Amino acid sequence: MSEINDQFNLDELLAKLRNDSEKKSGLRLKKLLMNSPKAVGSSITALPILVDGNLYYKLDSVREWNTTSNFYREGDSPAWIKLLDRTAYGELTAEESELWKNTRDALEELIEIHGDFYTARFRRYTLMPVYIIKFVDENGVEDPDMIGTALLIFPTHNPIKALNSAITLMTNTVGSNSWMPLVLSPNLKGRKGALTIKFNRSTTSKGYDTTINVVMNSEYVKIVDPTKDYSEDIELDPIREFLGWQVGDKLFDNDIITELYNNATAEIERLREQSTETAPADKKKEKVQDAVEDEVDPALEDNPEEVETKSKKTKEESKEEPGVETAPTEEKDSKLPF
Repeated sequence: MSEINDQFNLDELLAKLRNDSEKKSGLRLKKLLMNSPKAVGSSITALPILVDGNLYYKLDSVREWNTTSNFYREGDSPAWIKLLDRTAYGELTAEESELWKNTRDALEELIEIHGDFYTARFRRYTLMPVYIIKFVDENGVEDPDMIGTALLIFPTHNPIKALNSAITLMTNTVGSNSWMPLVLSPNLKGRKGALTIKFNRSTTSKGYDTTINVVMNSEYVKIVDPTKDYSEDIELDPIREFLGWQVGDKLFDNDIITELYNNATAEIERLREQSTETAPADKKKEKVQDAVEDEVDPALEDNPEEVETKSKKTKEESKEEPGVETAPTEEKDSKLPF
């Protein structure tokens, strides 16, 4: 009996129980696709979150194929599977680099053969990590459930221009950049201003318009509580979160990329057998990306905007909805001088 008591430390057990019960629970990273019905036409007031000094991440030439994968759910539901630019994956072994190159070539050939934006495509994205303090939908209804740490996923680069315009306008209005630490500080405490973000269907083209403004606390209106710490116990890695179920221990998941390569080459052979005609010249990949960067993706519209962060992607564990999985390359120009 004494040996059992020696091995069982009741004080340690109770201490662990207290510690675990006091930890924050239920915190979820919101991943909001900005051309989804939830986001289009909404008004978002948010605090920018700097990740490694970046206000946003700019993703170019994301190669996507809407197909099934044995690593997504039970393999019977289609999902957009992405291939990032080589540099976005960090260090790769020689074998991984060769696999990436072969998969890139296969996907680009598949994109050219299909010529169908809703099946295989290039796409641009802008990722913007924020803390949402107010979310009002298209009908003017406020949604308190949207408050919290979020990753805004824009299927276009125009938010970068909108953000630059907002910063320039505020700087010209104030006469200096003294306001910047109050809005764009690395800390989420002591803020005295925020961004308002609107993503609407364009009235002059097929795509979307992004409007961003800087709003500051005043004597009469307090938009942000400077005494409050808005930071949450959520690890935020925009690229990893963006790829979602496609990420394992590394951004470059060898098993998923190998399956992607094999399936893409098999699809190319199937299409070749089906028809000997080549894709029309106006469907070449360079034009596909430029022409459709802002178009709505109906395959993503019906997916939930809030998805619990996952770290593995087995059949049993992959519960995220498709539509937020993609690939990025960091834009170092998005860093601030402080």
